[in-house]
Amino acid sequence: MPKKRHLITTAQASKILRVDVRTVHRLRDRGDLPEALKIAGRTGALLFDEADVLALAEQRSAA
Repeated sequence: MPKKRHLITTAQASKILRVDVRTVHRLRDRGDLPEALKIAGRTGALLFDEADVLALAEQRSAA
């Protein structure tokens, strides 16, 4: 059975990473944080896999 992903919003990701929402978008644009899902529509929300965000937070704190 596939592992169930826990998706979080950009705002939630920014709180975990302790950065501004715009920085989360930059991290995604650079490929440092993979986007899990984009809600349909011109201004659709971006969702991220919580495990990816936590891994990036740990990586950034170790650096």
